[in-house]
Amino acid sequence: MVPKGDPKSDCKPPKVKIEGNTITYDIECKDKEGRTTTGNGKVTYKGTTFEGAMEMNMDHGGGQVMKMSQKMSGKRTGECSKAAKK
Repeated sequence: MVPKGDPKSDCKPPKVKIEGNTITYDIECKDKEGRTTTGNGKVTYKGTTFEGAMEMNMDHGGGQVMKMSQKMSGKRTGECSKAAKK
C-alpha cells in the first residue's frame, strides 16, 4: 500500500517504517516545473483485513496547494481468478 510515485516525476525513495503489523511512509516528488508533492500514510494489517489513511499536499504553483486525505480499508476475499492474475 506504499505509493511508488510517477515515473515522469523526480521522486525521492519513500521513507518506510514497519513496526509489527503497521507500515508508515513519507513521500516527496517534484514535477518537471519544480513543484513539490509531499505525503504520508499509515496502514495497519490485522489477519485478512487492513485499515489506513494517507494525506497528500500538492503544489499547483502560484501559492495554490491542494490537500487530499484518504481513508482506506479492505478484506481479503479469496484467491484471484486466473484471468485476474494475467
